[in-house]
This record gives sequence, structure tokens and C-alpha cells, in this order.
Amino acid sequence: MEIVESELLESIEALRREMSDVAMDKGFHDPAVLVLSQKLDALINQFYNLQSHLAEYAA
Repeated sequence: MEIVESELLESIEALRREMSDVAMDKGFHDPAVLVLSQKLDALINQFYNLQSHLAEYAA
């Protein structure tokens, strides 16, 4: 499971950087920033869901 976890973290970080770059280039209210933010939220939710399932499994 560590591979999935680390891949999710890498994806989260890459998307965060991309969103930041787009926001700095186009402004924080650009629709592309909103789309990237929603994708980032989905990845973060996946990560926390994985963490929750791993904690249940370990218990």
C-alpha cells in the first residue's frame, strides 16, 4: 500500500504546483484554477480515505 500512498502524494504535490503556477500566471479567479483545485480536492480526499482504510485494517 505504500506505493499507492506515495504515488498519491506525488500526484497531489504535482497538481498543487501546477495549480499554483496557473494561479500566478492567470490569476486566482481563472476557471482553470478552479478545475485544478477541484481535482486536487479529489486527490486529497482519496488520500485521506486510503489513510482511514489503512488505519481500520491495522486495528
